[in-house]
Amino acid sequence: MRLIIIIFLILFLLNACSKDNPYKAEPEAIKEGAVLYKNNCERCHGPEGKGGICPNLTDGKWIYGGSDRDIFKSISSGRPEGMPAWKGILKKEEIWKIITYIRTLEK
Repeated sequence: MRLIIIIFLILFLLNACSKDNPYKAEPEAIKEGAVLYKNNCERCHGPEGKGGICPNLTDGKWIYGGSDRDIFKSISSGRPEGMPAWKGILKKEEIWKIITYIRTLEK
């Protein structure tokens, strides 16, 4: 019984730690992410991600952290005084693909 609990805990921890972008650098995900970005993000972050009424996404300066996981949280849950929550509007896979595309915009 202990062994089963230990195995379960190990699998749970591995799953919790593996929340990295499943689409990282995949060409098809970048293309799909570009379309999703254009339709959902461009009006605030600009066509090249350089900002406008919202922060620049190309300069490597992230208010709430710049890891893919941090950016996922910002998009999914939103941030105070500006970034709306997109969960319920965008699927998890779509958010990851947007992040994959955003990474191509960085200098």
